[in-house]
Amino acid sequence: MPKDLNHDSLITFLHFEDLNPLDKAEAIVKEIVKTTALEIEEIPTVLGTVLKRIERDGKTKELADLVTATTEEQQRGLDSLGVQGKERELVLVLLELGLNPGSVKANLLPMLSLATDLKTAIRQKGLKGAHALALAALSAKSLSISEQRATKERIAITQQVLELDLTVPQTRKLVAEIKMKFSKSVAQSPTTSLTARMQVATQQLKRKKIWEDPQKRERLELLLSELEKLIGS
Repeated sequence: MPKDLNHDSLITFLHFEDLNPLDKAEAIVKEIVKTTALEIEEIPTVLGTVLKRIERDGKTKELADLVTATTEEQQRGLDSLGVQGKERELVLVLLELGLNPGSVKANLLPMLSLATDLKTAIRQKGLKGAHALALAALSAKSLSISEQRATKERIAITQQVLELDLTVPQTRKLVAEIKMKFSKSVAQSPTTSLTARMQVATQQLKRKKIWEDPQKRERLELLLSELEKLIGS
């Protein structure tokens, strides 16, 4: 447990310890937004920027050592690391909660962008965070299939991981095998590959700002329709 926590932070820290990694990540982000001037969408960028600079300066260990330091030592340590402004506010919140900023970036913040099926498995079936991050590699893009099919594949493999109580390395190995299987399947079926790539491209396109323009969207839909006819012919 970190030193010199105030009463409110101590309660928050103890509460975090009982959470699954997804809820823990959400609670940490909520705490950061509550106690700093940062918006939710800024947090990954600000944290990534300060960590990259500290790593470049070869001071990663110095930052990690501040996790168990007193508040005064943390303040002096951040001064020596040149951490100021929003970066300092963010890092101080994490340190006060006894969290290594590097670990938060690598293991907790990625929880927030997991697919819905993996988030459900974490909350309802006890899937571990590291396993979820490994399974997240089974995406529509990486498998060259539709989102619907990718979700179905992930759910089935997630259940297998849970039933067999696989370790993280075993899970990663299984994921690699599945990706290899789909890669071979795509190579053997060019038409299916084109269709899958078309579906993925369409889904990505619909998330772009250009899709919000009615005239451009109409032209794009006509183009997509023509491409689908060509693939199917």
